[in-house]
Amino acid sequence: GHYYKEYENYRYLFQTIGESSHQSCLLLNSREKPREITSLEGLALPVRSLQIGSLEVDAKKIVTSAKKLTVSEEYLTKLIQLYSGNPAALKIVTTTIQELFNGDLVEYLRSDELFIGDILEKTLKEQFQRLSEGETKIMYWLAINDKPLALNEMKCQFMFHGENPDILSII
Repeated sequence: GHYYKEYENYRYLFQTIGESSHQSCLLLNSREKPREITSLEGLALPVRSLQIGSLEVDAKKIVTSAKKLTVSEEYLTKLIQLYSGNPAALKIVTTTIQELFNGDLVEYLRSDELFIGDILEKTLKEQFQRLSEGETKIMYWLAINDKPLALNEMKCQFMFHGENPDILSII
């Protein structure tokens, strides 16, 4: 990704902390790992990263307490799996279930659409806007194509369609 102009100095902060010798520790919590971190991390290097997946919290409590949904264990498990146990997503979707489906989780699960809510949609839009032109083309291409491809096949597809060679370096 790229930094917004007003946050450009963070690039230098991360780089300086990662490259200099010191006794300090910086803990960075982010949806996206800055490139400076990636180039400075490793088992024998002073920079480390920990990627956290879905939280190991009791998501059932989050779902049921957020909007006081009373549902069976089976349907609650399906909802939790649908959103990979993400507490923020579950809190948002329970509001949607309450408002659009009158609290009926079964009806929500039967619907053909996933309602992710305004907050998640806004977050996705913000992340998408930060992509470079090449990254944007790749995202559109991945969204349109409905079958998985190996990396070499993807590169061949882009070359066949006459895309800029810079895109190939992103892949």
